[in-house]
Amino acid sequence: MLAAGECRWAVEVPHHLVFAAPHDAEAKDLQADAYEQLGYPQENTRHRAVFLTAAVELRNGVVTEGAIATVSQRACNW
Repeated sequence: MLAAGECRWAVEVPHHLVFAAPHDAEAKDLQADAYEQLGYPQENTRHRAVFLTAAVELRNGVVTEGAIATVSQRACNW
């Protein structure tokens, strides 16, 4: 799919595989490659950032260290 230029399908199909088997490295790599191919030609910087960030997170995992909490613990305790 990716070689044929079907990047959107190349993202969608592995998405189901990654969701079903989160540790499947081959499916993650395929989906990350497709996200990169969708991201590189984007002129809109937000779209580009979303696609390329998704590719990085698939390859390296989600970084939570140094993340900022948007809701304080006290606000959640009614």
